[in-house]
Amino acid sequence: MKTLHTIYTSFAKRALALIISVMAVTVAWGADKLAYNIVFSNSANNNSTISESTKASTVIAEDSRTYVTASPFSNISKAYYGDTQTSIRLGTSSAQGELTIALSSEGEVAATKIVVSCGYWKSGESPTLSINGAPAQTISSSEQNLIFDIDDDITSLVLNTTKRAYVYSISVYTEAAPSTFTVTCQSNNSSYGTVSQASVTNVANNTSISAEGNVLTIGETEITATPNAQDANYTYAFSEWTGIPTGGKVTENITVTANFTRTERALTNYRTTCTEPSTFTVTYNANDATSGSVPEDNTEYEKDAQVTVLGNTGNLAKTGYTFSGWNTEDNGKGTTYAAGDKFTITENTTLYAKWTANTYTITLNTNDGTINSGAISSYTYGVGATLPTDVTKTGYTFAGWYNNSDFTGDPIKTIGTTETDNKEFWAKWTPAVYTITY
Repeated sequence: MKTLHTIYTSFAKRALALIISVMAVTVAWGADKLAYNIVFSNSANNNSTISESTKASTVIAEDSRTYVTASPFSNISKAYYGDTQTSIRLGTSSAQGELTIALSSEGEVAATKIVVSCGYWKSGESPTLSINGAPAQTISSSEQNLIFDIDDDITSLVLNTTKRAYVYSISVYTEAAPSTFTVTCQSNNSSYGTVSQASVTNVANNTSISAEGNVLTIGETEITATPNAQDANYTYAFSEWTGIPTGGKVTENITVTANFTRTERALTNYRTTCTEPSTFTVTYNANDATSGSVPEDNTEYEKDAQVTVLGNTGNLAKTGYTFSGWNTEDNGKGTTYAAGDKFTITENTTLYAKWTANTYTITLNTNDGTINSGAISSYTYGVGATLPTDVTKTGYTFAGWYNNSDFTGDPIKTIGTTETDNKEFWAKWTPAVYTITY
């Protein structure tokens, strides 16, 4: 059992703290031993720093007010005492704080756990606190306990905060050794073999552990290691257990590994006789045509026979494109054939319709204006075009391009990628307006 000190937050409790700085409450903590319990006390609202002359005192006091009443310690650095709460305030809104407490009066302590009762100075600042190099934790409340695990023997405590934070008390504990442990069992490679049980929990201290063949015995529990069944390429076998403690006793949490091996199987070679097809065919593919049909070649050709390429007899068409023959690749990057061309066939062959994007003319009527840049005279299907805007005419303002000489409808700025046919546009002009000043 341990003794921690209650922090009073309400007005009434803070008033009571002026009279009684420490109240005790008992909490359960297994069989841990309390090595130190350091409590900070403040009896007035004063935010000035503790003077250099008092930092080395075992009981720090200033102007007859006691701010630190607990001992043992021999040094506090960069510490600030807080408001009417029982606390020490560390840090500022823009600078980190540091508190050092020497524990020399009791010598080294094999501490395993430190509990810091603390709180933030202002909501939203979210300071972090670290102690003796342990990973920093965020202070997210005005009053909370942060628990740190410390492995080394300690003679002093060093607290660091990133911003303003209150520290109410610090308790140093030596954690008692657990009475039971967990033995984790694993395979070195689950593709080679498995274990019958992944772990054994609540194993009493000094329980015997041993292995015979592929069976691991932990007290009364047996774990079996089983290799996977052979497959087409490999056979699998159990090798050994590793990780069993010297002396054959469980005195801590451990992991024991079943090791398996894999051996490549010897393969039998068989002679396979492959018979090539005696004839081959030619298939024509429309390749995304929007109308028409592909020609059909029903001839079965002997290997190395000459094939005469058929024409576009089914009038294949594709919007925005022109039929340009047949190609051995659907992207048109293979070998291209025109109707009547011949090739030697050595395998079943597919010929794809080859399509070339159409190019259309653009006629721009400037109506006595001048195109200074960006003039165009054609566009390609799938690409489109942008009409020029750098167009001028003395005494006029350019008002856009129209697809009719009556300038009805909306002005046109671009030709879309799916538009077709030749285009003609007329430039519209509005007289410029000038200001005359007398």
